[in-house]
Amino acid sequence: MLSIANFQTCKTHFNSLLTASVLACAMFSSVKASDVSVQKTQTGQMSAQAKFDHYVKARKKRLLSPDGWVSLAGLFWLEDGKYTIGSAHNNRIIFPKEAPQHVGIITIKGHKIDFQAQDPNVKINGRSVTTAELSVKDQTKVTFKPFSFFMIEREKGFAIRLKNAQNPALKTFQGFDFFPFNPKLIVRAKLIKPAANAKTLLIQTVYGTFRHEKSAGFLQFSYEGKPYQLQAVDDGPNNPLFVMFTDATSEKLTYGAGRFLDVAQPDANGQTLINFNEAYNPPCAFTHFATCPLPPRSNRLSIAINAGEKFSGHP
Repeated sequence: MLSIANFQTCKTHFNSLLTASVLACAMFSSVKASDVSVQKTQTGQMSAQAKFDHYVKARKKRLLSPDGWVSLAGLFWLEDGKYTIGSAHNNRIIFPKEAPQHVGIITIKGHKIDFQAQDPNVKINGRSVTTAELSVKDQTKVTFKPFSFFMIEREKGFAIRLKNAQNPALKTFQGFDFFPFNPKLIVRAKLIKPAANAKTLLIQTVYGTFRHEKSAGFLQFSYEGKPYQLQAVDDGPNNPLFVMFTDATSEKLTYGAGRFLDVAQPDANGQTLINFNEAYNPPCAFTHFATCPLPPRSNRLSIAINAGEKFSGHP
């Protein structure tokens, strides 16, 4: 099974976007817990609205960047052996027709991945070299403009993740929309640590595989007078808690497979804030070439979370 580090690869592209969550939490850090509710001053609400607007703009910019999720152009699973790659039909792995006919050769033996370039325009981590070992951990980047790829490792094994900086979907994609900002859906939560025998969370993926993740415990919160809880993944003390959930809007207004949330690490008393306004779609909502985890059964909310990112179809 994968470690947390491998799991974070799927999320790396999101982390730079979600600093707004931390800012939103910081905005409330100077007030008492009893004051963190809809009883904000008008100025406070405007400030929260401004932070939300900034978050949405930053997320859209990153998502539609030449290196964002919408730029994905292929996902190719590999086993031990030698693979010729390129657009020519005699390659073992066939790239889109816009790519060079013969990009290079990938050889996999155990956990070692070697690459030999065949096209003279290929660069590895920005350098013109003909051979290199491809690191999954460091995501060695192989570029042949406008394409690039790096290797990932999942439960199924190794795969090539191919991107196209000129992917037509980057220009035609219009399925990006959020619910209006709702201050009522910034809720205070208390983290309840997992029991000694429940520190591992079993997560299913869109490929039908399973991975074990470290459970941070349950975030307990109240909404409209009723109690709820969401189980969170622990990605380490220097990272926010990671939450996957579905709710009554799933498959109607929001992505059917659920949405993600980053939640700031709790304070010494286990207190934190869940900002549902910054619930975001997983990469699989934007591309068929992602390897997304699915929310655990414990995170299926019966209520409608009319906040965060909507879904209107794949690009």
